[in-house]
Amino acid sequence: MTKQYLVASSDEGLKTWPPFIVEVDSPDQAIDKFLRQIYSKDPDFREFVCDMSINCSFIERFFIATSAEKRQFDETGRVDYDLKVIAKRVRKFFARRPELGEKFLRYMDTRDESELDDEVFEFISAADPSGILAFDIESIPRLR
Repeated sequence: MTKQYLVASSDEGLKTWPPFIVEVDSPDQAIDKFLRQIYSKDPDFREFVCDMSINCSFIERFFIATSAEKRQFDETGRVDYDLKVIAKRVRKFFARRPELGEKFLRYMDTRDESELDDEVFEFISAADPSGILAFDIESIPRLR
């Protein structure tokens, strides 16, 4: 049964990310639709994904994935890595859509942003819905 949900970010102010009303069957679907249709197209999000610096970017999760790697980076600022391990981590992240993982690996190799189409950005944005809330419009108290 389709309902209306107010979707907003709990991490960002409403001026940064105004809320949206999304019509779907569940709060999870509302969040997913918001992430795929709105957040994935945000220039700052796309820059975060395209950034190839290892610190504070999307690819950090592939290079600094273990506590030992994090400790080494925190203590030395260095990252030792094996490209085969990195590729394995990328493929694991994109396991539900392996073809998107291969596109991302090609991007990492070539820095050719044409590899990163809307599907890649949508998949990445929807992979972490934390910080996004969906409220059933009918459940929001009204003042009259």
